[in-house]
Amino acid sequence: MVKIYFEKTEIYLATTAELENMPTFLQRKEDLLYFHAPEPKEINALIKLIDDNPKSLQHLCLTSDNLYKLFTDFKKNFKIVAAAGGFVLNNNNELLLIYRRGKWDLPKGKIEEGESIEIAAVREVEEETGVNVSLRKEQLNSLETAQSCTYHIFMSKKGNYILKPTYWFVMTVNDNKPLSPQFEEDIVEAKWVDLNNLTPYLNNTYQTIVDVIASGIKTLQ
Repeated sequence: MVKIYFEKTEIYLATTAELENMPTFLQRKEDLLYFHAPEPKEINALIKLIDDNPKSLQHLCLTSDNLYKLFTDFKKNFKIVAAAGGFVLNNNNELLLIYRRGKWDLPKGKIEEGESIEIAAVREVEEETGVNVSLRKEQLNSLETAQSCTYHIFMSKKGNYILKPTYWFVMTVNDNKPLSPQFEEDIVEAKWVDLNNLTPYLNNTYQTIVDVIASGIKTLQ
C-alpha cells in the first residue's frame, strides 16, 4: 500500500488483497471514493478534480491486482522531485522544528544529483538549522503503510504537478550551537520542542509531518 497526500486529500494505492485487510477506520469512511484499475488518463482526471475541489474529497483509494503497475501509471502524471530530512533530537529529549510559510515543519530538502539520501538528509538539516547532526541507524517508515518515505503532491510555479517522495532519518545533534534558521529558504524560526509538548505544533503542520513525528516517537519506544 502507498499513501500520498495532495492538499488535505489522502490518496491510497493498494492491491485488491490489501483493500480487504485495510484498517477498520478506512472501511468506515463515508467520504472514501474507490476506483479499481484506473488508466493513467483517469488518474490525471482525478488529480485535477481534487485540485479544483480541494475540500470535496478527503480520501481516494485506487486499487489494482498489480500495485507496481498502478504506482507506475500514477507516477506518469507527475515530475518526481525527491527530498530527504531528519527527525532530530537533542540530549533533552527535544525535537528540532522549523517554521516556514506559516507552518511548523521538520528540516528537509531536495536531494541533489549524485547524492545519497543519507548525505542529502544530513546536509539539508544542517543548512536549514545551523546545527551539526549525525544519523542514527533508523530510517523512518510509515506506521500505517510501512512505506520507506512520505509522498505528497504539489503544484510547481510553472503549473506542473510534482510528486515528492521524502525520506526521513532519525538524527542526533552533535553540538550546542545556537539554532540558525535559513532565511533564504523562508525559514523564520528553528526551535527545540519537548516531545511531551508537541500538540500546539502538530495543530499547525502538515499531515505528512504528523505521520513522520508519530513514526519517530514510535521508533524511540
